[in-house]
Amino acid sequence: YQRRVRVATQKSSVQISSLFTSRQVEDHDQIHIVSATYWMKICLFNFNKGLFASAAEFVNQSLKELNLCRNSKKIDSAVKVCVVYKQAIKILCEVKKLAFAAPNTKMPDLVHFLSLLSLQPKHRVGCLRFAIEKLLDYKKNTIAIELLKLLVQQDQNDRIFLETKLHALYLEQNKKIPTHHNNNNN
Repeated sequence: YQRRVRVATQKSSVQISSLFTSRQVEDHDQIHIVSATYWMKICLFNFNKGLFASAAEFVNQSLKELNLCRNSKKIDSAVKVCVVYKQAIKILCEVKKLAFAAPNTKMPDLVHFLSLLSLQPKHRVGCLRFAIEKLLDYKKNTIAIELLKLLVQQDQNDRIFLETKLHALYLEQNKKIPTHHNNNNN
């Protein structure tokens, strides 16, 4: 009888300790996920204000917190979001530096890449607008037209203004002006 009690106690204590350890891992991960979310919110606040150096610090802090998680399946999407914003911030910092330098052939490529990143919709629209503006400054109208077509589809608030701008670019390049029917199919 004592032997059976001892074996049963050992089994139940192993089960309880494995549950406890599993629970600790979940709590540990949750703490870091909450902390990473906090840092990312501060990052996005600074991103929206154009404080890119500060935003870079906070996105790095968020990635450090996520790196401390033990269950990588829980954090995959969060890491992807952080990495995309880190890329956007690096590009915006570089563009900011180049804006004060002499005209540079690197700028159009950077802003074009920036426009292709999968950011949140409100940030994507802002980056598309910024990229179009810079591309037009560098007379890269073909790429600007393609991005403007994307922006017309995504930003319904300024649709008339954007379509007018697109129309003017087509005229400038002596291209056939697409009808509204063609724009909706793209």
